Amino acid sequence: MYIDLPVKTLFAPVLRCVLCFVLFVSSALDSKETQELRNLVNLAYDFDQTSLESLVDNEAGREDALLSFLSASAAYWQFQSDRIDEKKEELAEERLTQAIDVAKKEFNKGKLVADSRFLLGVGYCNRARFYVEQQNWIKSYMDARKGMGLLRDLIKDEPEYIDAHFALGVAECFLSDAPLVLKPLARLLGFSGSREKGVERLEMCIESGEWTSIEAAYYLGYFYYNVERNGAETIRIFKDLSARYPRNPLFGYFLGRGYQISHEPLKALEAYQRIQSSCYQVGAEDIGNWASYRIGNILHGEQRSKEALVYYNELKKRLDESTHKQEYFHRLPLKFARSLAKEGKMEEAYRYLDVMNSNWDSDTKKLAKAFRKELGSREK
Repeated sequence: MYIDLPVKTLFAPVLRCVLCFVLFVSSALDSKETQELRNLVNLAYDFDQTSLESLVDNEAGREDALLSFLSASAAYWQFQSDRIDEKKEELAEERLTQAIDVAKKEFNKGKLVADSRFLLGVGYCNRARFYVEQQNWIKSYMDARKGMGLLRDLIKDEPEYIDAHFALGVAECFLSDAPLVLKPLARLLGFSGSREKGVERLEMCIESGEWTSIEAAYYLGYFYYNVERNGAETIRIFKDLSARYPRNPLFGYFLGRGYQISHEPLKALEAYQRIQSSCYQVGAEDIGNWASYRIGNILHGEQRSKEALVYYNELKKRLDESTHKQEYFHRLPLKFARSLAKEGKMEEAYRYLDVMNSNWDSDTKKLAKAFRKELGSREK
């Protein structure tokens, strides 16, 4: 799945339930323990590997809903930044399911009713988001319905529980872009698909959420970028997140995308270059590959094709079977051909065009055919 592209399937807008990297505060924790957990989560947002791994591998999470939820959240966050790693994908699903099972046990015991309802509801929404990315629409729908039902009832009973608005706000935002045929299904889930309601909920969490502030900002920024193509708002949000968490590869990457859709390529270049090398150091290889690809494209567009080829070559070395579904895998030979042709290396340019056989996607093949025709016209 291309990380930039909206899911273009019928049910995806309804089922965009999302990762909620939040903390469920048990009364069993004293203020010192709570602060320690806050610090750990804060470090994990900045992709401190020790903190992420300590959350993912915490054995106590098998019995404690709080720790199980943190484990699932951290595992999913690692997967979000490196979607080409099947082991991270498997671990994320395992931890997400474990978090639901443990939360369900606490919920059924009636422990900490409001927090348990919140934790179980968000747990279902987290796994629904995961199933969306696997294109498992039935499982996504079932989890989304359960999770959102729990969160909606919680808000009804305790309106001051701000964090419960998070997943509902994301759903409203993305449903606002849903096709008309999905509107009846949206109503069955209790949503109007109101962009205004969705943004209002997310802004409420950003402003007053105890644990959802960062996630709400992330997904509101993603909504502005991926749905509304609003460069200014995308930049505003991800610039702030990147300043607070400079090692987080996703925040830096989407800051670059915000600059690109705002037609500010040099600022985008700076954003990508700032995270590109560190991505590989923190296990975010997929985002690192995307950053290399974007850097090369910008340099080519700035008439710096020789520099672009350096990044394309670096990316080429990292391609393997795990990257075959990514846009940068399919488009890289064409990008090579364009930059090589600009450097006057026509024979090498044609060689890259020749490798684009029937296995390549139709859009890339069309672009390659058009470029081959353009090269032929130049040579006449």
